[in-house]
Amino acid sequence: DALFANASGDALDLYGRIIGEKRGGLDDLFYRNVIVARSLANQSRGTPDDMIHVLQVLAPSNAAVKHENLYPASCLFTVTTDKRPDPQYLARVGVIMRAAKPAGISFGGVWAVRIPFGFATNPDILGYNLGRLAFTF
Repeated sequence: DALFANASGDALDLYGRIIGEKRGGLDDLFYRNVIVARSLANQSRGTPDDMIHVLQVLAPSNAAVKHENLYPASCLFTVTTDKRPDPQYLARVGVIMRAAKPAGISFGGVWAVRIPFGFATNPDILGYNLGRLAFTF
């Protein structure tokens, strides 16, 4: 819908209220993704493809999304990207993904960040002592 695609601020908040998602401090771009993902989760049949689609909306465009069945009744999704997630956004990812999963299936998610190794003279490189390399949702 062109109106939704161009909505911002209060207009986007109205779409969020309709779908049942509060803004919670997110900027328009992230909030729009959350609204779309919530809509997809609400319509999900709980198939791996449905859940992958929801996660692809929530993950950065350069992210790789992987699904793995863990028998007898579990699944694991892994997002691999260059971007560290905001903890509040990552919590929203978990809530929305749990809404998309089928009943009776255990779910886990890992957000893995590609961080290259390098030397301290390169400002784009993080050393071993800075931050975590993977987060769960």
